[in-house]
Amino acid sequence: QLPIPGRRGNFPSIKVLIEAHKRGLNRNRFNLACRLDLQKIPIHEARLKAIDLWKPKGSCRLIPVGKGCIIIFLDNEEDRNKIWSGEPWVIGNQLLRLLPWSPFFDPEKRNNSHALVWVKFLGLGVEFWEVDTLMALARTLGTPIQIDHSSVMMDFGYFAKVLVNIDLADPIPSKIMMEVEGGDFWQRIELGATLKFCSHCKIIGHTFAECRVIKEHIQRVEEPKKNQQEIPATLEAFTKNKKK
Repeated sequence: QLPIPGRRGNFPSIKVLIEAHKRGLNRNRFNLACRLDLQKIPIHEARLKAIDLWKPKGSCRLIPVGKGCIIIFLDNEEDRNKIWSGEPWVIGNQLLRLLPWSPFFDPEKRNNSHALVWVKFLGLGVEFWEVDTLMALARTLGTPIQIDHSSVMMDFGYFAKVLVNIDLADPIPSKIMMEVEGGDFWQRIELGATLKFCSHCKIIGHTFAECRVIKEHIQRVEEPKKNQQEIPATLEAFTKNKKK
């Protein structure tokens, strides 16, 4: 039997059946969530690539829920642990950023400030072009993903380059202290092209100058000033007309 609707102020309300809620929680207890730019890769292609990477033993479905968020529906703990602990996963040249799923999961409240960025270590001495040294350097900025092929092969020595998953909401340094036996030194770094990032919203997708929230705030502040300026002008015009 369905529950009888009620009212909360001017809006209708409904009490969710306890047993139905428990079934929903139990069915989704192995879920994960992730972020992926579906403008760069269609969801059907992302599904195929993910299944090929993970090779799950049970059911595995990827369902987009908005704001670049995707729910990964799983039916067993082994597959969930394998996917969660097996990062980093790269799908369609994108880093699949995994998120824990929990009840009341809301993609609107999941800000995405992470991006894959090529980091250059300028003028790095050739004795430091070892894979583990370069990955350690990159780890000071985020999660290292891979070293540029030209850097591995040492095709040129101007800089070494590593792909790093960086949180753009964090302060990004211009140099790193390298502690080396025989003498520490500062190592300069330079970031390659980055995605649009808003320092106000702390999310990827638009810049501060393009931020709708900032523009709406400015409009709210400026509107009263504009009205105050119009009032004296209107009174002056009214006074002149009255004299005539």
